[in-house]
Amino acid sequence: MKNTVVVLSGLFLCAACGSGKEAEPDVLGFLGLKVDAVFSYQVAVGSINQTGEMRVVGTDPAYRDGVEAYKMEIRQNNNLIATRWLEVNAQGLFLLGEAASEQSQWVERKFETPIKLIPYVADGKLPINWSTESALVQGGRETHRFDNQGQENITVPAGDFQVFHLVHQRTAEGQGGISLDEYFTPGKWYPRFEYPADQVWSLNP
Repeated sequence: MKNTVVVLSGLFLCAACGSGKEAEPDVLGFLGLKVDAVFSYQVAVGSINQTGEMRVVGTDPAYRDGVEAYKMEIRQNNNLIATRWLEVNAQGLFLLGEAASEQSQWVERKFETPIKLIPYVADGKLPINWSTESALVQGGRETHRFDNQGQENITVPAGDFQVFHLVHQRTAEGQGGISLDEYFTPGKWYPRFEYPADQVWSLNP
């Protein structure tokens, strides 16, 4: 993703309050994600604005054994341009695989090692960087590295947000790489991101 997948209830789900057990982390709340979540975007393609949408259409337990994968569809001008399968666990948000329209053809990728997109941190302060290297079920390898440029204030149609500016370096073995700017706010998903590198998605109200 210069390519992905909203109910706030704090950083912890106190399911075990009063029982002496450690509270489970509310990672979905930290991400600003839930089943049936719909995010509307304005997509800048050069000087032209288009409509964009990210929608969690449900879960797909058959995609990866032992994982209740979230299935997210990404549409641009009502056309399906990508489907992503996401895992949410105590460590954060991970990309399991995707099917995407690239250069007028559909490309499928399924990662043997889930790609860490956003690490869960209880204090809300993301680390300086993180990376994942994974083989693909279809063959080849990819490396995804994220460098945290720190917090910034941005304005999008949905309002003003304090975001973590992440530079996402995605490198495919033997094919070079791309760099994407992604802006994440704990509890509020991605107010802005690039997908592909020459198109900027900005969150609508």
